[in-house]
Amino acid sequence: MTAYSATLPGAENGITETATHGAISERTLKGRPVSVLQYPGAKTVQCVEEQVSDLLPLALHALSRYPEYESSPLFMLHCDFADKKANDDARLTDFLQQHEGESLVWMPVAANASLLISALKQVLPSKSDSRLRDMTLLYVGDAGLREVLQQLAEKCGMKFCFQAFY
Repeated sequence: MTAYSATLPGAENGITETATHGAISERTLKGRPVSVLQYPGAKTVQCVEEQVSDLLPLALHALSRYPEYESSPLFMLHCDFADKKANDDARLTDFLQQHEGESLVWMPVAANASLLISALKQVLPSKSDSRLRDMTLLYVGDAGLREVLQQLAEKCGMKFCFQAFY
């Protein structure tokens, strides 16, 4: 996945760009490090910008209810699991391996929820994995998916946060 920083409204929301490191572009939003990763060949940058702009405030709202995540960086992973050329399953596996043992929150963002669940079932370990225990899976979306996503996260040893997206 290549990094992508959405063009979000600036100072009035507390958003400041902090660094760009080749494939990773990071920002700080109200004191929280946020990285937005996007697969190559996204349909349109505008579409991704809109999704990030819509979801980021809800993600931060969900995390604000848990003081233990206050200083954890947030990674939003924008994936298109329907596009086999994007190879997002492998990229998601690489992301999890690169960040093993790190205390972070990661949030998958996909247009197709059933493909997201299918991909997570393939990528996440089927047993508790101590290398993932410091990670938290955050899902912002359909309340009907909460239980299955929570089970997937907890089965592999991750914590889980949820925020309905209405």
